[in-house]
Amino acid sequence: PDNPTPLLAALTRVSEELRLETVLMSVPRGARRLVVVAHGILHAVPIHALPLGTSKGSIYEHSNQWLIDRFPLGVTYQGSIALLGYSQRKDLATRFAPMLQVIAVSRTR
Repeated sequence: PDNPTPLLAALTRVSEELRLETVLMSVPRGARRLVVVAHGILHAVPIHALPLGTSKGSIYEHSNQWLIDRFPLGVTYQGSIALLGYSQRKDLATRFAPMLQVIAVSRTR
């Protein structure tokens, strides 16, 4: 929108700071669910509600899509990488094991 609300402006800034669209290029095109393992303050951010198409030339430009729209089975959260690993080992033979892939993103200092 030309005149975004303060909330949309804040979510757009978070999306850009995280380079969300660059990260999404690492996610296989057929991925149906995204598991987010947040760190620190990102636990308070509604990652699933981040807008796509915020950067010029984006493949999502003018799509009015949110991150959750990109994954038909949704965006879920896991408290830590250790818990995600535990879930993968515990459910290794279940239907979710083939869908899990970890992509780590961190800020450089």
